[in-house]
Amino acid sequence: FRSKGGFKDGSFEKKLQRVREANILMLDDIGAEEVTPWVRDEVIGPLLHYRMVHELPTFFSSNFNYSELEHHLSITRDGTEKTKAARIIERIKTLSTPYYLTGKNFRNN
Repeated sequence: FRSKGGFKDGSFEKKLQRVREANILMLDDIGAEEVTPWVRDEVIGPLLHYRMVHELPTFFSSNFNYSELEHHLSITRDGTEKTKAARIIERIKTLSTPYYLTGKNFRNN
């Protein structure tokens, strides 16, 4: 799911609805990419809120723990927006249980 494109023909909203209402959703490597305030506040926040209210299974993977992810989501070109990032993290915490995986990184062989 990419947010770029699809505004004029309505395909973006259709894609977002499919993601929002999916029986099971996996958000892989959350925090790996830079997130604009618009994506954070108008896409991710409402998406997670919908899934939280409807108690839909939602899974996340990330190299960040909660506090690192919150910091990452708070950074904007204009400074930091800690409150908005905190709201996203609260939704993630409500939707998930953290499991920390440790061990050798096999990607660096």
